[in-house]
This record gives sequence, structure tokens and C-alpha cells, in this order.
Amino acid sequence: MEENEKINKELAAVNKQLKRMTIIDELTQIPNRRGFQKYIREALIDVDEERKLTLMMVDIDAFKLFNDYYGHLEGDKTLKSVAQKIQVSIHLFDSITARFGGEEFIVAAFDLDAKLVEQLAESVRKAVFEMEIPHEYSPFSNRVTISIGVAIGDVAKEEDMEQLMKDADSALYESKSKGRNRVEYFNAVNLLG
Repeated sequence: MEENEKINKELAAVNKQLKRMTIIDELTQIPNRRGFQKYIREALIDVDEERKLTLMMVDIDAFKLFNDYYGHLEGDKTLKSVAQKIQVSIHLFDSITARFGGEEFIVAAFDLDAKLVEQLAESVRKAVFEMEIPHEYSPFSNRVTISIGVAIGDVAKEEDMEQLMKDADSALYESKSKGRNRVEYFNAVNLLG
């Protein structure tokens, strides 16, 4: 019986590690896309009314050039540093930072007013800029910068998330097309007044 208990404990530990690996990005040690979706799903369980959700799509500017010139090891180091900086910048809020893919991250924060969202997004952008990671091959800056697209909406179920993610992605595209190292808001006139 003692041997069976030992095996069961070992199996439980392995299963716990496997489960963690499915929701945590191995490189950055922050949630991955699946972990992000799990967080949102759990935040919306048993919610009788809509919750105000802010989504920020964050992209490291000219990251392919960074990898090409500095190498993938430096690229990985930079991804980790940027992920941690974003996470630290938003830690005081009901929020999550996740690696969405490649050099793209997503931030979700619940129940913030528009003015606080504006301050938070700008503080994330500025925090990465102030890391002063050299990027002499970037056509936009001599250091690593990020572009951010923000969308705010009321969500009650996962389906509401799809549109909000599209809106944040549109705002990110606008941020990039206007010069990068900036924050843009989807439907900014209505959001920020």
C-alpha cells in the first residue's frame, strides 16, 4: 500500500506540472494564450452582469530586426524582460499579462475607468522604453519600444471577448501605422472623451 501511495503522489506531481505547462509560456514564465483564456473564463463564471474589461495588445516594435542582428538568445532575454516589466506595471489591478504569440503580449484588466486605463497603458509603454534595451537596427528608435492597442468593453461571456480582441488588434495596427512606440485606442472619441 505504501508503494501505491508513493506512485500516486508522483503521478499527481507530474500531472500538476503538465497542467501548469499547458497554461504557462515556458520562455517568459507568464501565462500563454490558453492561460489567458482560462483566466477570462474563470473571471466571467457566475457573473450575473457585464464587467468592464480593458484589453491591451502589446507588440515589441521591429523585433524581427532585433533577432536578426542581436541573435535569438538576446531576443529571448528581451522577451523575458519585457514580459516581466509589463507584468510588474499592472500588478496592482485585477489583471493578467500573457504572451499571445511571438513578440506579442496581451493585458486584460477588469473594472477600470477610462482615465485609469489611459494612465496604465502609457505607464506600460514608458516602463519598457525606460528599460533602455539597445536596438540600434530599429528604424523607429535606438532602443526597444512597444506599440499598444487598447479596447474597452462590457463582457459577460467569452463570445464578447472575440470582438474586443479584434478591436484591440485594430488599435494596435493603428499604433504601428502612426509611428510605433505609442498607445492607440479603439474608438478613442467615445472611450476617452
